[in-house]
This record gives sequence, structure tokens and C-alpha cells, in this order.
Amino acid sequence: KGKLYPLKPRGGSLLGLPVYPSLGDIPDSVVLAVISVPGRGVSGILENCLAKGIQAAIVLSAGFSETGEGGKKLEAEMGPIIARGIRVIGPNCFGIYCPRGGLTVIPGKDFPKESGTVGLVAQSGPFTEMIVLASRGLGIRFSEAISYGNGCDLNETDLIELLTDDPETKVIACYIEGVKDGRRFLEAVRKALKVKPVLIWKAGLTSTGRKAATSHTGSLAGDEAVWNTFFTQSGAVRVDTMEDLIDSTIAFLHLLPRVGRRVALLSGSGGSAVIGADVCER
Repeated sequence: KGKLYPLKPRGGSLLGLPVYPSLGDIPDSVVLAVISVPGRGVSGILENCLAKGIQAAIVLSAGFSETGEGGKKLEAEMGPIIARGIRVIGPNCFGIYCPRGGLTVIPGKDFPKESGTVGLVAQSGPFTEMIVLASRGLGIRFSEAISYGNGCDLNETDLIELLTDDPETKVIACYIEGVKDGRRFLEAVRKALKVKPVLIWKAGLTSTGRKAATSHTGSLAGDEAVWNTFFTQSGAVRVDTMEDLIDSTIAFLHLLPRVGRRVALLSGSGGSAVIGADVCER
């Protein structure tokens, strides 16, 4: 919904739309820039966005902190530009899916157009897409799904705070590889849990997984003992697979609010009662 302005230096047309050689050639005001160029060109485009008065950008481009020291320097160059008045999702991400706003930047041609009550925050772009697609036939619809990649500006904590304040979001589900500010993240999750469930799939807890997380989104994944303590102190619901995340989301969508600890298990199988008791205590 709304107007689209494709840009490419040589101009032309695309799907019936005029292609503009530069941001300055667009005659109208623009609210969101979606950037997909080689990483070394991103800072210059953000500068142009500021000159155009654009206040938000999604940077799909890779080649930043996930690639090593050179990429870290390139990502750091974006910081002073962002500080001058533009908010950024990314880089190295798939972007957003917001059905109520009629906007999908993630590759999501088969995503449902109906808005829902689940807010998804995920570092991985393909996982964001996979979770939405796998949820289609299971009764889950999303208020927003946000792939934020390296999180050089807006990160996991910002997005959880956003979804906490969103009245349409009833459940927050997360796929996280690393956290920028542990204390702030803990406080944000605690605040969210006062009003809605928070489910977290924390990846990168083995030594090999930590190395993979660094090369994927440039994240410092953290030690498993620290994360065990986080889950104990925060009360967030820990999940360990995509299926677990989706199943737990369905459960919370159907639980009455404030169920609390008053749970009775009825089972025709002793084994099921034992497993159920373990799940409830965890």
C-alpha cells in the first residue's frame, strides 16, 4: 500500500513504475528507504537519506561485522550518520512483515495478509521467513515479524520494547543469537512479561554455535551458564527448536491470561503425567 519509488543509477522503468537515478530525483517525500547495495555503498546512501528527510531505513546489504574486522569498521561508519536522525533495521537482514500496514520487505509472497497477535523478533532473515510460512496453517497470524540481522541501530531490546507497547501483540516470540546490552535486555523482557508472554529461542550456546553466530550476524553469543541464569531470573519461556517455538506460541494464544501456577495434570498414561510435570516445572 502506498507509493513505491525504485532507484537505480541508470533509471528506466520497473513493473510499470519509473526508476529514479537518485533519491534527489524523487519529487515526493519518502518515509522508508530499503537499501540493497554492496556494503561499502551503504553509508553514502544513508547520508542521502538524511538529505532527503527520510527517517527510517532497512539495510538488507551484508558485508559488515559478520565478515570480520574490515566489516566491523564499515558498520561502525554508519553510527555517526544514524545519530544524526535516521533509525535503521539491519544491516544483513530481511526486514519487516507488517500485514496491518500492508508492508512486506521480507521475501514473503505467500505470507498471510491477515494481521494477528504474535510479534516475531528474529536475527535470522531466512528463519523469520520460515517461521511465518510454517505457522500459516496452524492458526498463527502476526502483528509484525522483524528480521534485524546485525542490529547496528535498532536491536533485539528495542524491538521487544516496541512489541511490549503494541496493544495488538499478545505474544512475543524471539530468535536471538546475541544481545547488545545484557542488563537492558533483561529489564525489557521483565517489563514485557508483566503484560504478555515472551518466548526466546537462544541459538549459539555451544562453542561451535558461538563461532557460527559470529560469522552469521557478528554476534557475541554468550555463555550457556549466563543464559541459564537469564531464563531463571527473567521468567522468559525458553524454546530450543522452530517447532518448539511455534507449538509454544499456539499454547500461549489459547491459554487464559494469568493462568499462574495452579495446574492440574490429567493423563491416561503415567509416562505422560511425568513428562507433563517436567514441562510445567520448567
